[in-house]
Order: sequence, then structure tokens, then C-alpha cells
Amino acid sequence: MESQMECEPVACLSSSLSLQKLSSNFSGAWTPHSHGHQLIRSTCAVKGNFLCIGDADGTLAFYDVFNPEFIKENNISDGAVREIEIWHSENILAVSGDSRVQFFDLETFEIIGIKKEIKTGENKHLSTF
Repeated sequence: MESQMECEPVACLSSSLSLQKLSSNFSGAWTPHSHGHQLIRSTCAVKGNFLCIGDADGTLAFYDVFNPEFIKENNISDGAVREIEIWHSENILAVSGDSRVQFFDLETFEIIGIKKEIKTGENKHLSTF
């Protein structure tokens, strides 16, 4: 993974984050875009010290590698988290679920309401929108 910093680089000698959840218990169907097998962690993205992880059960989790006690979770209520992408200039996380695209504020980690719902159709890749 890559991380993009918006400020001067900070040296970090070491950091670790232990994630205890090993499976999502997702038993739903997968499409050809999901690689034909059940994934424990379906997608992830990094911004600085923040790690965003999408799960097959719809959980979107935010971690801070510099503060291992910090965790914020949301469920997209749209099946699996298919893909996530950070829009750095807007400070937004775009999330593709089974049927729609949702947006989260990277400062508050809360969902951003939009005027018109964006449906994904069969192709769940954010690059198509």
C-alpha cells in the first residue's frame, strides 16, 4: 500500500497495529469482480497514519497506527465493501458497496449525505464513476 502525506514527512522508527478480527463470517454470494472467493478483508487504503479497511460483511473500519486504541467503525448497509478510494484533495473516502457508492468524511469518519444516490450496477469499481 501507499500513503500520501499532506505535510512534511515524519520519521517513524517503528509502529505496529494488531487487528484481532480474523474473519467476517460473510456467507453471501460473490460476483466475478470479487475474485470468486470469500475475502476476509476486501479492500483497504492508507492516508498518513490512518488505515481504512473494508470487509466483506460491510464493515468500514478506520485505524490510527500511531494510536492503537483508536478505532472507528461504520457499516455501509449495502452488502460487502467492494472498493474504497481516498480523494485526498477533498478529504473524502469513496466507498463502493453492492448497489451504491457512499462517501465518508476522513476527519469525522461519518457518512456524507449526497443529493442523488449513485448506483453501482454490476461493475463495482470506483474508476468507472
